[in-house]
Amino acid sequence: FNGKQGFGVKNHPNTLPIDLGAGGRNLNLATSTNGVLIRAEFQFIRDALRITNAVMGQVTFYVSRTILSNMEQAWNSANASNVTVLDMVRKLEGVADVKEDASLTGNQVIALVLDSMYIRPLVGMATGTYAVPRQMFNSKYSFYAANAVGLEIRKDATGKSAVAYASS
Repeated sequence: FNGKQGFGVKNHPNTLPIDLGAGGRNLNLATSTNGVLIRAEFQFIRDALRITNAVMGQVTFYVSRTILSNMEQAWNSANASNVTVLDMVRKLEGVADVKEDASLTGNQVIALVLDSMYIRPLVGMATGTYAVPRQMFNSKYSFYAANAVGLEIRKDATGKSAVAYASS
């Protein structure tokens, strides 16, 4: 709008990008059958926020449906345990939860600390409702609703963020 670009979590300049493709980590979380590698990848993303970026707080992961489904595989299929890869990732220190996000597809993960110190809604205009004039007595009522909202993803003075987007 008027030459300005809109940003979301995936493309925000303050979001830490992590490459899961061949040029980066080279692991597809949606298809991998190795639970140890999947857990190690989530540990790497967690460490990128908590250690490299020195972020305080519990990290929440939002994953695609295919990743979440893949994480329901047994941690160790050899001994028929009831422990899944998802259970093992949730047991990592500093991980608040792993949740599904329907807007993510394939090999996409968003990791963030849910705290207004790091990410918060940015409201430019409250929701307004405007009635459209009726031309005839039997015309239907019609309304326009408009608002301006977005996200403010913050980084510190050294450029470190508490929001990461990993994809291939």
